[in-house]
Amino acid sequence: THTLVSDVDIPPPAVASGNGESGAAAPDPDDAWWVSGMQGKRFGQSTIRLSDGSTMAWEHSMDQLLADKEADLQFTVRAPDGNAASLEPYMGMMSHAMIARYDDSVFVHLHPAGSISMGTQKVVEMRTPADTISGMLGQRITQNDMSAMIHPAGETTQNTVSFPYAFPSPGKYRIWVQVKRAGKVLTGAFDTDVQPNTLLKPALTPEPAQ
Repeated sequence: THTLVSDVDIPPPAVASGNGESGAAAPDPDDAWWVSGMQGKRFGQSTIRLSDGSTMAWEHSMDQLLADKEADLQFTVRAPDGNAASLEPYMGMMSHAMIARYDDSVFVHLHPAGSISMGTQKVVEMRTPADTISGMLGQRITQNDMSAMIHPAGETTQNTVSFPYAFPSPGKYRIWVQVKRAGKVLTGAFDTDVQPNTLLKPALTPEPAQ
């Protein structure tokens, strides 16, 4: 896989008119963002406060994260009163995560099932031994709501989400985690430093023929 990097300039927001309207379209309810001036100062911080007053904690052990070693990235969300937060499905998943290396050489979007796409996951979940006729599974997929079949609508008491991932190379990374609570998408961000994996043996290089 390859990560392509480019730049984009974000223009200033539209100036509000006298009646209080900006002229911009209403935002998508699934839109979310995260702004911070603390880049590079958050390493080792495992609990952060979200925009609605709830908290998100990265439940990781004291063991170092190693490159090319699968890790279970687990996060717990608690309401402002400290009780378990009630999370809602967000775009068909209980959570989404994005991981980027500080030099932009790594960028990945994760679901709790990993980096598998929602479409592929749906096909795996819906396939039955009876799907031997070409096109039969496709017809059932188009007749059902994809997001509703992955996770039924409505709230759940689950407040912990996890993502399987193996960082491909050592270096500094930022992890963004998104959950939905009370109809609002919340974004938390964590920084970490992934160490080289000295346990990996280099591939043997064949000796040149004589």
